[in-house]
Amino acid sequence: MQVKSRIAQLVERSAFNRTVGGSRPPAGDSNFFFLMSFLWPFFAEQFLESGETCCLAEIFLPNIETKEMFFQCVRYVYRICKNSLRLKVLHDITRKIIARNMRMGISVTGYLMATEEQKSWLDPAYKMLRDYDVTYSKSKGWPVSIKLTTVKTSGTLSLVGGVTPGVHPGFSHYYIRRIRFATSSPMVSILREAGYPFEFLRNSFDRSSEVKTTVVEFPCKLNKRAVVSSKCSAVQQMEYIKEMQTNWSDNSVSCTVYFRKHELPEIKEWLKENYNTCIKSISFLPHSEHGFLQAPMEEITEEEYTQRISTLQPLDEHMMDGMVTNKEDEVHLGEQECAGGVCPLR
Repeated sequence: MQVKSRIAQLVERSAFNRTVGGSRPPAGDSNFFFLMSFLWPFFAEQFLESGETCCLAEIFLPNIETKEMFFQCVRYVYRICKNSLRLKVLHDITRKIIARNMRMGISVTGYLMATEEQKSWLDPAYKMLRDYDVTYSKSKGWPVSIKLTTVKTSGTLSLVGGVTPGVHPGFSHYYIRRIRFATSSPMVSILREAGYPFEFLRNSFDRSSEVKTTVVEFPCKLNKRAVVSSKCSAVQQMEYIKEMQTNWSDNSVSCTVYFRKHELPEIKEWLKENYNTCIKSISFLPHSEHGFLQAPMEEITEEEYTQRISTLQPLDEHMMDGMVTNKEDEVHLGEQECAGGVCPLR
């Protein structure tokens, strides 16, 4: 009954769009993360109204060389997002909400691989973006966006850019990444042939095996300049979330904090001081001793990484035949349709 009453208060007070003063930390209402999950679909990085779509983009901060280049990237990404919000949508309610809110989330990833200089660009870039949104929206006759920036979890995209995910530290400088595949997938036999360790999915509760799913282990190495969770306390990780919520994200910052059991008292104290004023969402995961038989990541030594790499065969082109490109793709590539740097849409 109390929960229902509290939810009703949230609905009346419109918890979506609150901001403290001119800064980016959340208002007191915005931290009802778990209550809101009963009401509205959302990602941790972007709370949405019922019927509203998310609109997200990402910039690899460590890969940007100058402040001017970063500002330009922000403007380009903003214009892509803003124009995409004007595309036709099927449902009336969605169209009306998008047209009113114009909510987007331009995310920055690789924060804990960035230099101090690169981090210093965020606050002025946000202020520039707010002004740019007013000018650009006015020129198009569109409303300004109620929210512009965010920090996504960014596990997959960050791998493509070779950076740490979002505001997360890297797991470790050397680690195993476990990925699940359908056992029937052609990739399983390809990876097995290349020497990657694999086993069927095992249930952490009764230790039974699920033969329809195969778990493959990939040895990974992280750039030495990256901050890693094995050398970063839980409190320091939360301070990084606070930094990004203050200097960049006017939506929320999506981040899972790795912790060890002995850190729980310090975590409680930090949350007591900061939860209502400095963060909008947060989750926690034990760094180790979590009981998962096949955890997504597991720390290893440099020696074990070297040993594992030495047993692997390269994924040759013939092994991947038909997996990445099909015959039609190969025809287009042969015709050099993308030679000018721009490929035709099909």
